Amino acid sequence: EYFDTSKTFETEVDDWLSYKEEEY
Repeated sequence: EYFDTSKTFETEVDDWLSYKEEEY
């Protein structure tokens, strides 16, 4: 469960970074 949460968080961060990159 802990690992799953970590993976989800990482994915969210990656999506956020991708979104920022696209905006810039």
